[in-house]
Amino acid sequence: MDLISIVVPIYNVEKYLRKCLESIINQTYKNLEIILVDDGSPDKCGEICDDFEKIDKRIKVIHKKNGGLSDARNCGLEIAIGKYMCFIDSDDYIELDMVEKLYKAICKENADISICGMMIEYEDGRKINKTKKNNYKKIMDKMSGLKMLNSFYLFDMATCDKMFKTELFGNDIRYPIGKKSEDFYTTYKLFFKANKSIYIPEALYHYYQRENSISRNKNNIDRAYIDGSIDQLNFFKKEIPSLVYIAESTYAFANIAYYNNYLDYNIKISHLKKKQLKEEVKKYLKSIINNDVISKVKKIQSFIFVYCLILYDLLYRIKK
Repeated sequence: MDLISIVVPIYNVEKYLRKCLESIINQTYKNLEIILVDDGSPDKCGEICDDFEKIDKRIKVIHKKNGGLSDARNCGLEIAIGKYMCFIDSDDYIELDMVEKLYKAICKENADISICGMMIEYEDGRKINKTKKNNYKKIMDKMSGLKMLNSFYLFDMATCDKMFKTELFGNDIRYPIGKKSEDFYTTYKLFFKANKSIYIPEALYHYYQRENSISRNKNNIDRAYIDGSIDQLNFFKKEIPSLVYIAESTYAFANIAYYNNYLDYNIKISHLKKKQLKEEVKKYLKSIINNDVISKVKKIQSFIFVYCLILYDLLYRIKK
């Protein structure tokens, strides 16, 4: 059995950490290297990590000065020696057979990346299974993998629901320091280096949505998705010109997602900013029309956003 490295960046999640770590150490796949990166956490996370290190010899603990999620992941990546890699967020947890199923899938198909479905859980007890009905195992080559990654249908740019061949990272792919939505800058590069990827339609990763998490804080509405999609667009223009229309579509929808954040938190957005966002989306409507991996619903959504924003606002709130 191959050694699999699991990197867990940890910061200020004392309430959730034990559940996360227990779900990892009790995996049905046992040949693990578990790297816990205490990113200068101000609570008792560091002590919890040390306690777990004492009871499981597979665990390695790194205590470091706070540098953010990307820095913590990179720190773990630098010392990982497993043939395969997983990154688990410390306020989430995983099914006990997640690693085994991702490993078996990646080996059976001789793939470089395996992906599973995700269950989103909220503090009020709600659960949303992101695995679509009638889903099926999907095997993808480089081009179809990049397309599917940008469809945001079966899976998206998130790192946590995936297993990677460690060699994909090489010496050049690392998570960007100081950036939010860091996966947006990194995952597409890994798929570009992968010859084959496989998706298995089981919700094996439990993604916990905390109201005070970085991604759900109304004080953190910024251009993270937009900037990340620009980074991908520039990369596609240079490396994969035939898929530029895919990256343009993702950039357009990143602008829409940015606008949606204002609706989510009922924050007023200026007329000028609305105009700018609509113009950016309008610029790439042709690419959206020609995009064969996004749904008709998303195409209609983009048209309504550009040409009737009042209706878009109404429909968005009704759907929510």
